Amino acid sequence: MEGEQVLAPQVKEYLLLFQRAVQHIAKSTMPSRNAGNVININCCAGLSLNGYYNHLMTLCTFSARSVKNKSAAILDYICDCKADLFVVTETRLSADDAAVRAELCPDGYKFIDRPRLGRRGGGTGLVYRDSLGVKKVDAGEKESFEFSEWTVTLSSSHNLRVVIIYRPPYCDEHRVSTNVFFTEFSIYLESILLSKEQLLITGDFNIHVDDPDSLTLLDLLESVGLRQHVSQPTHVHGHTLDLIITRWSDQIIQDSPQTDRFISDHASLLCKLLQDKPAVTTKKDTYRRLKSVHLVSLKADSTASGLCQEQSDELTSVTPGGGDALLRNYNKTLSRMTNCYAPIKIKTSRAMPTVPWYNAVIDAVKRIRRKAKRTWRKTKSLSDLIIFKSKKNQMTHLMNQARGAFYANFIDSYQK
Repeated sequence: MEGEQVLAPQVKEYLLLFQRAVQHIAKSTMPSRNAGNVININCCAGLSLNGYYNHLMTLCTFSARSVKNKSAAILDYICDCKADLFVVTETRLSADDAAVRAELCPDGYKFIDRPRLGRRGGGTGLVYRDSLGVKKVDAGEKESFEFSEWTVTLSSSHNLRVVIIYRPPYCDEHRVSTNVFFTEFSIYLESILLSKEQLLITGDFNIHVDDPDSLTLLDLLESVGLRQHVSQPTHVHGHTLDLIITRWSDQIIQDSPQTDRFISDHASLLCKLLQDKPAVTTKKDTYRRLKSVHLVSLKADSTASGLCQEQSDELTSVTPGGGDALLRNYNKTLSRMTNCYAPIKIKTSRAMPTVPWYNAVIDAVKRIRRKAKRTWRKTKSLSDLIIFKSKKNQMTHLMNQARGAFYANFIDSYQK
């Protein structure tokens, strides 16, 4: 016991000395930190998630319920949305509506459609960037639905087959049950499922796929290897009627489609495709800076030119060809001076979609309409829905009014 009492303080002292020695060795061998050796690493913007997402192609699909009385609102939406593909169902266009087709195309876009013949309503169309190649494959009508097929060239080795479907709802003018549609649609799917291009089916099916009673359509799609992507209500009454369908084996859709603006009683759907955005078309304009011409120098050169000097006998003599020689000298001199003082400039610009009749009143009403839409989507009340519809109709009326005034002034300016 006595030996242990004498040894314990010595052991503690030895341990303390050993710990201090270890700490001293660690500090002496550890490399010092030099802040001057620290460098900044700049991340490439193209590798960020947002940059990658913004460079993807955008698809938009909506049911217009007639584009004739909404052409101004649709044009405004195309300019705001700036999607690359707009699928439009129920266009209600006839073969004679060339003016309406022209109104739907801002700079940088084209419109191609398949009008519904011999019936009221219907019709499908595609608004697309003019840098994309779109070709019609097939179109037709069944007893229960109509369709149109388009091949969209995304790259030199990549095509996308877009199939647009419109099924009219059951009514007095269209007494065709959903069972007939399921039968016809299943037969139609057999003809397009083996297409070599990636397949995208979209449109207005007028079937409440959010109801348990509509599982027949979802079961049909699943049985043939198709997938339905829309999970949000697309109608003002809270049902999902507009669909986007792809093959399970095709990786086309980046994320779940989102509802955006109510063009009619149907909301538009937006989604990103796993494909780079098409190139924006550029145009070249030539111009001269006439306002920057130095008039004093121009006057001096004009005075010193041969036009203002005494003409030779060859030019002034009344002989055949004398007037032609004078005219050639006149054109040559003025062309040389114009190119000297105001040379031709070339301006390259991107074809950006714009609404020529957009004004501050429309912009203010648009903000009020957005606020009303957000309120209705939050509360889901009938009163807020009525307010939203009222603001939407007011917006459409103002746009149609502004468009009419714009074209009236445009025509008057050329008649004067």
